[in-house]
Amino acid sequence: MSDRFEERLASTLTVAGHLAPQPAGDLVAQLAVRRRRTRRRVRVTLAVAASVMIAGSAATALTFQGGFAEDTSVVAVQPIPNDDPSGPIPPDLSTMPPAAADVWPEAVTIIPAAAADGWRYRPVTALSATEVLLTAESSFEKAGRLEVYDTDKRNTTVLGSMPEPENVKGYYAQEVEAGPGHIAWYGQTPNNDRNWADLWVMPRDGGRATQVAVLTGDVARIERIGVTADHIVWSVRSGGAYRVPIAGGAPKKIAGSDGFKLYSWPWATGRANLMVNLETGEQRSPQGLSGLDDVTCSPEWCVGSLGQQHVVQRFDGTGRRTVPDDVRMTSSDISGRFLVSGFQIFDMSNGHAARVGAVGPQGISGARGISSTPTSIWYWRAGKIDYRRICPDAEGDSPSRTCKMTEVGKATEYDLLNLDAVAPFE
Repeated sequence: MSDRFEERLASTLTVAGHLAPQPAGDLVAQLAVRRRRTRRRVRVTLAVAASVMIAGSAATALTFQGGFAEDTSVVAVQPIPNDDPSGPIPPDLSTMPPAAADVWPEAVTIIPAAAADGWRYRPVTALSATEVLLTAESSFEKAGRLEVYDTDKRNTTVLGSMPEPENVKGYYAQEVEAGPGHIAWYGQTPNNDRNWADLWVMPRDGGRATQVAVLTGDVARIERIGVTADHIVWSVRSGGAYRVPIAGGAPKKIAGSDGFKLYSWPWATGRANLMVNLETGEQRSPQGLSGLDDVTCSPEWCVGSLGQQHVVQRFDGTGRRTVPDDVRMTSSDISGRFLVSGFQIFDMSNGHAARVGAVGPQGISGARGISSTPTSIWYWRAGKIDYRRICPDAEGDSPSRTCKMTEVGKATEYDLLNLDAVAPFE
């Protein structure tokens, strides 16, 4: 699980904690333990219970499980007493923005959930308004192939295999990133405490994958990667950015990157939302933030709180706009001109908002693309979804047990929102 995901989850749990009669601190502790034995690449979005994000009433527990909902249920649950036969409370959609298919019909499409050979697809990001980069997995979380799905032609093109290095136990490919001429990714052994990683590239139009570098020590603690015309770049958890030629060679630290973390090449962010262009050395500070608290910025947009309201504005201080009340701010991720909070997406350029995800009896489920820099796609199970309720036996003298609603069977298709296909604001 990535550090950025844990930060977003902690933000969600903070909101839940304010609403709930009991704290969610035990879950945070469990996640800290779980992080040492699960993959960092999993980029699952919590399906927050209606009581937290949607209805606004109290909730007492959240459940996190890695993977997409077809593999393990990705829903938030409420403790239900043993003798309580009642079912879960469905989400109140009237308190949320309309569905993405109604707001941006040109950008929502259906894609297959698996290849012809049965390998399961996991969307990465959009390559264009009509092309979606996918990994194909031979088994859960074991990416073995890159493909591109064309939403206009409704066909897939295999780019090539994602090989594993020999004699490396517990290896998993991690986040994938598309550059101008190449697609890159890195692999790690996340189920042990070893600081080890490798970097791979493949031509963007397909071909043989090449292992560019093997890393050990602090430089292997990759947090985010980027791809230029001739280098792979990455930042590490402690701060600082590095680069290595796509043709191979020794990694070198990028001058002026100390204390900064890559956002999207060439920009990296530091304290107080200071931005640095790692290519030119230019530094920028956001403007017009007076009076705003809890500010988060991308190179183009900022979001912050102003009293009880949330506002967005451009990095240069122009274009301030209030976030509408139906976009409940439990987090503040920025992807291009879009602000993402839970299962709600807000177009900061024009004020349009939409919700994403499959609506179930207990919440909303779905996932974001697994690109390293902010992804432009969301996907969720398409069509009618059947659920079953699972209630384990209560332990010890506890009068209650935690039940959950689990999706039955595997998805055959996904609904997919491609933000690159949303018509530009005029």
